[in-house]
Amino acid sequence: MSRRSPSRRVLRGLPIIVMVAQTSLASQEVPDTVELSPLVVTAHRIPLAPDALTAAVSVLSGAELEARGIRYVSDALTEVPAAVVVPIGSYGGVTSLFLRGGESDYVKVLVDGVAVNAPGGSYDFASLTTDNVDRIEIVRGPASVLYGSDAVTGVIQVFTKRGGPRPEVDVYGDGGTNGRAVVGASVAGQRGPVRYTLGASRLRTEGTYDFNNRYTNGTASGSVEAAFTDRTNATLALRWEDNTIHFPTDGSGAPVDSNQFTFDESLAASLQLDHRFSEVLQATLTLTNFDLDGGFEDTQDSPADTLGFAYASRRRSHVARRSLDARAHVLASSRLLVTAGTSLEIDQERQRGETTSNFGTGGSTEASEPFDAQRRNLATYIDGIVDLPLPASVHLGARIEDNESFGTFFTYRLGLVYRLGPDTRVRGSIGTGFKAPTFAETFANTPFEVGNPNLDPERSRSWEVGAEHVFWEGRLS
Repeated sequence: MSRRSPSRRVLRGLPIIVMVAQTSLASQEVPDTVELSPLVVTAHRIPLAPDALTAAVSVLSGAELEARGIRYVSDALTEVPAAVVVPIGSYGGVTSLFLRGGESDYVKVLVDGVAVNAPGGSYDFASLTTDNVDRIEIVRGPASVLYGSDAVTGVIQVFTKRGGPRPEVDVYGDGGTNGRAVVGASVAGQRGPVRYTLGASRLRTEGTYDFNNRYTNGTASGSVEAAFTDRTNATLALRWEDNTIHFPTDGSGAPVDSNQFTFDESLAASLQLDHRFSEVLQATLTLTNFDLDGGFEDTQDSPADTLGFAYASRRRSHVARRSLDARAHVLASSRLLVTAGTSLEIDQERQRGETTSNFGTGGSTEASEPFDAQRRNLATYIDGIVDLPLPASVHLGARIEDNESFGTFFTYRLGLVYRLGPDTRVRGSIGTGFKAPTFAETFANTPFEVGNPNLDPERSRSWEVGAEHVFWEGRLS
């Protein structure tokens, strides 16, 4: 059997679409021949058909990336329109994403709903792998209405795989030049109303330089999704990463150092609870936590240089991001869907460093504590889609921030999509976005950097128009 494509009236039967994950969990057997139309979650924080969206959206399939041997999310993003990925150096070198010409800290990056950016937007894609990834959704354009700070030029969300009724076990490995070796395994399945998946991998390479260029990356991720009733379900997702990057280059790029390296270890966790009160009202509560510990270390070179000078340095940092988001999805009529919610975010960052210098027989050690700070952000937002009597939809959204660092801030977005036929649509949108100052810009207090607690967030206004036509049953657009 096969399932018909959804009606072109986007909001008709929407509660069934919204709860598709729950109903599939409640069913013990899912026919192999059922084909679900693709749904996009990130654009409106609720599953919707792509032709309902006024934003420009791309979806990358994890299964297709795996089949093509694409291991890193950064490599997958090179195929996304208006996305430029810039890596620096050898394996594990800092890798930045520039979306629609914006800065590299203008994109919100989420893993199963967890914000993994540093406060203030920056994110290094070097070690984010496609292991155990179901899909990657990319929303281009300002999305601060739903996601707050950093979503200036877009949002990228990575979704972990979900288990199915048939157990699956996968073991893999490969090797190559520069001492590269990868091993990994994953398992997925379903027991009654519970679906689960778990995957882990380890990569090691000696890098492209002749010395001190070893890179190791460990990743483990998993999810458990349970349907308590046909109306209530919960999903727990975790992702752990551990990376060490040795690099011999100095500031000029010359390979001169035999023992400096950076390291980081992170854990992203999310818990989402969904309850459908009726065909009209659904509520979602999302709790997220992200912890990142990292640093840089350059032990004293031995022997010292020709002048008898030896230098050692170490830095440590800790970032914690915790959030609670409660929202309601209301099908106010057959043509109007409204999402309203409130979000509380608490960010914390701590940095410290130590430098030791020795000249001849003398020496000195300097320790610094640039900052140890925390800030809170409370936001209220509303997002609505109106299905017009014409084959068109209107999107309206607004958000008010209350940040204890820079005060209140307002963002909005407005969009329109008109469907000329089953495979053709035109759309336009306008919206605003913002990026909060980094903790260093606000709180740092060192001889080299002094923060300004009175900084306001960076802000943007963007508009776009576009047309889309799909050929050959979706093979080309």
